[in-house]
Amino acid sequence: SDIFMPNMGGFELCAKVRKIYPNIPFVILTVHDDAKNLRQAFSVGAVDYINKLFTKTDIIMRISNVLRIQNTKKSLTGKVDRVKINQAELEKHNIELRSIQSEYTKLHDSLKKTKDNLFIFKNLLDNLNDSIVVIDAKNSKFLEVNHQMSLSLGYSQKELLTMKVVDIDLVISDTFSWNT
Repeated sequence: SDIFMPNMGGFELCAKVRKIYPNIPFVILTVHDDAKNLRQAFSVGAVDYINKLFTKTDIIMRISNVLRIQNTKKSLTGKVDRVKINQAELEKHNIELRSIQSEYTKLHDSLKKTKDNLFIFKNLLDNLNDSIVVIDAKNSKFLEVNHQMSLSLGYSQKELLTMKVVDIDLVISDTFSWNT
């Protein structure tokens, strides 16, 4: 566009075109090459300002350059959009990971408490003077046996934990009686 045209000036045309088509590059061609016109051309959205005293090669090179810049801009915009999408997906995954990590921490803490309670339970069992045994009702396997019970049965605690109740070779003497 030229700066001075009938009905509408080049600056006004540039501003209107840029509002409607913001991605279309607009070049001003004019014989007026003073700094004021140059500043105004760029302020209304022109991407280049070419003095009318140009050669055919000048105009081809300048327009080629404007188009190359426009294509690069489109390409970069697409890449930026993909990066934004990837960032949104990463943020979503980070939120999921933080939730999983929180759940893992809760489970880990619960497991630690359970292990601590189990240690206390086993320690209590082993230090009792009474014979105590815990048996799995489904398969009759020994789950826990305290020291006193292993002495009574004549097996080590380690051996008993690999056995079932029916595996115990126990002879009850005639003098055995249940205390009631």
